[in-house]
Amino acid sequence: MAEDHQDGADSQKSAEPPRDEIQELFQNTPWLFALVSALGHELRTPLSGIVGLNELLLLSDLNEQQKDFMQATRVSTNNLLATLNDVVDIARIDANKLSVQPSPIDAAYVLKETIRGLAAAAKEKNVEFEIEFSTQMPREIKIDGNRVKQALLVLLNSYMYVARSVKVKLDCHLEGRGVRFYCRFPVVAGHDLRKQFEPFLKTNDNVPDKQIPTWLRLRLANRIVKAMGGEIHEPEIEGEMFNLSFSVPLT
Repeated sequence: MAEDHQDGADSQKSAEPPRDEIQELFQNTPWLFALVSALGHELRTPLSGIVGLNELLLLSDLNEQQKDFMQATRVSTNNLLATLNDVVDIARIDANKLSVQPSPIDAAYVLKETIRGLAAAAKEKNVEFEIEFSTQMPREIKIDGNRVKQALLVLLNSYMYVARSVKVKLDCHLEGRGVRFYCRFPVVAGHDLRKQFEPFLKTNDNVPDKQIPTWLRLRLANRIVKAMGGEIHEPEIEGEMFNLSFSVPLT
């Protein structure tokens, strides 16, 4: 009986396409990428409308319980919208259609906007952010600020799944012909941060099903950095800090 069960499990596992075949599927069937993109657009429009209406309701005269309900709705809707955007971007990457658009931007602004996008989640988890900005950084650099922010958001969100009541530091500085961005995370007792961020550190398709949502986002961050011509660095441990970093070339 146990053997029959094992055989069934093995056959089910073998029936699942390897993830390199998923990439090949997007590359060889343009209509599939077009379908995912179209569905993404059709779903983003009503979701964006819900987000906007929710913000208007939060500005209206609500009692405390109603405000709590609406704030929970805002967090859930924003998470759903972020997941949808991630899925569409993964499809773009696998179809070799992800666009990178460098433009002059203030690196400090990129870091501040990244933190602003996490304000609600950070408040819930009692996570503080601190920006350490090198005085040697020029006021403007030419990178794709939106893609850098997207990769940073994935890393910070992934960390906040397991962390509470901590201070996270962000910084960047010039290095060679590019800019190196750091996320400095306090070590979480009893949790292997290196293992958690493995999908970001290197392409790894052998991921348990229960970790697939996290794997997808970290894989997306990995591919975004690579699409910008960037480099992902080996993590550094300094005392009680776990430091993740990636470099992006200036254009």
